[in-house]
Amino acid sequence: MRVSTATAPRPAPAAPERPSSAPMAVLTRIMSITVPRSGRFQLQGLIGDIHVVATTPENLWETTLRKYGDSDLERLARHVIQIKLSGERELVRTMMPRPTDFGVEFESASVEEKQNRMRTFLENLLGRGPFGGLFSGRAFGAYGAHLPLTLQVTVPRGTPLFLRDVTGAITVGNLEGEVVAKLLGGVLRAGRISRAHLTLNGGSKAFLTDVRGPVDLMGFGSSRTYLGGRISRLRAVLENQAQAEVSGTVGSLLAEVNGTSRLDLKQPVHEAHCDVADSAHVRLARVHRLTGTRTAAARVEAH
Repeated sequence: MRVSTATAPRPAPAAPERPSSAPMAVLTRIMSITVPRSGRFQLQGLIGDIHVVATTPENLWETTLRKYGDSDLERLARHVIQIKLSGERELVRTMMPRPTDFGVEFESASVEEKQNRMRTFLENLLGRGPFGGLFSGRAFGAYGAHLPLTLQVTVPRGTPLFLRDVTGAITVGNLEGEVVAKLLGGVLRAGRISRAHLTLNGGSKAFLTDVRGPVDLMGFGSSRTYLGGRISRLRAVLENQAQAEVSGTVGSLLAEVNGTSRLDLKQPVHEAHCDVADSAHVRLARVHRLTGTRTAAARVEAH
């Protein structure tokens, strides 16, 4: 298209449009790396829509095949991690990934710097509406699920997955390995894993439907946890208004429940030790041996 440089009367300035009506400038970054020397994969300080699944011969990307030139797809799937980060251009630049010995590290920034960047971005995208005070005085909250930042990762089955200070909509497939997660907000959903270590803050939620080993859980704020599968040992610390519901089987239970928190086990447990304080509530479907302490206002139901 040719642009005329002839002088012409300038029209009166139009009223500014809402930033959200303008097309979004999207940037995508793709990388493939081998499993780090630590043998684990870690994501830290990320906000957005996160999908982690097992690397298989069927989901190897063309860029991965070109990079490694390996015709043995089964072997390659056991050693390669694929990462695709996409979303609004400035956000992707801010969260630019780079490979490290433990996985992928995003640009180093303090919590305050990240909050300021996100606040500026949301104001540019959505205007100064109800999102204006979104990050004031608290963690990122559940709104990470709505940010236009998407991370897709494939890791070899059995690779330990570490999620540090992450918020948003987080989906983990059947990795059959360990998951360690510290959530600042949002929702974590996971399929079959071998063990879990969870720290949930604020209004975080975690749905782990098929755990095949031990679980360590720390729940704070108004967090919610739902556990299923065959849990060999459950160690739980619940504070404030945190709640945990366990529908899977549990071999042994060690729990500390305070504030107005609630722990509910739907299946029988052979041995349980529970320290329950304040006005907290523990409900056990059936227990063979129960020990622990309880304050006057606390409730323990066991059959």
